[in-house]
Amino acid sequence: PWIFATKEPLDKVFTVTPFFNLSPLMSLLQQPQESYRQESDITPITSREFQSDIQEPGKATLLPSLSISNRNWEKGGQPHPMLKMDGLYVFQDGKYQGWLSEQSIPGLRWVEPQTQRSPLILRKDGKPQVSLSLENPKIQVIPNVKGKDVTYTVDIMLTGNVSEVIQPMSERLMEEQGAEQIRKEIQQTFEKGLEFQSDLLQLEHTLYRKQNKEWKNIYAERDFRLTKESLQKIRVSLKLNNAGKLKIP
Repeated sequence: PWIFATKEPLDKVFTVTPFFNLSPLMSLLQQPQESYRQESDITPITSREFQSDIQEPGKATLLPSLSISNRNWEKGGQPHPMLKMDGLYVFQDGKYQGWLSEQSIPGLRWVEPQTQRSPLILRKDGKPQVSLSLENPKIQVIPNVKGKDVTYTVDIMLTGNVSEVIQPMSERLMEEQGAEQIRKEIQQTFEKGLEFQSDLLQLEHTLYRKQNKEWKNIYAERDFRLTKESLQKIRVSLKLNNAGKLKIP
């Protein structure tokens, strides 16, 4: 019972078939978790989870957006349409806030506990140098309450492997640059959410869960209180476990 939203005509969505003559039951519409295991960008959600999340105080509910792409596959020399999750429809405290493209929220995958594997490309002067495959983020949100004000610290721990090296780089530098890029992506995602009055990092909901009395004191009288200053610090720890056959100092 997966749930999606789409701007596409519904009849076209339901007539898109999987590749390799597979059953329609193997499509993204029916089994989104299969592709999510390989590349975790947009987290699929069931109808039960959607109904539960949208009732939660201080929570941003993220509904995947489906589109039809004709760019990547051909069959018999003709474009073969495929379904793709291209963004999110965002609800904050049960209210619809707007649509965000996948490209505008690159840091969301790093603060999603369900993320299983996602690529990260390190670049220099716009050119790719190294491709990493990062897995299973461990996320901790720490509220810092002072009177009627609250700020948040976000701690992220990630492990991963080196997928490809185009330009040689030391492992230490990969970890440092990777951690910094992840930190920037999370900051960008947080600020993009603020434009839509949405808490994409689930900061307020963490306070609601961990310190409910303080949450009531701070948030009860206002709908949305987050500002750029609310996210005090993002700390990212990245450890590469395996560089394959590469011998890099």
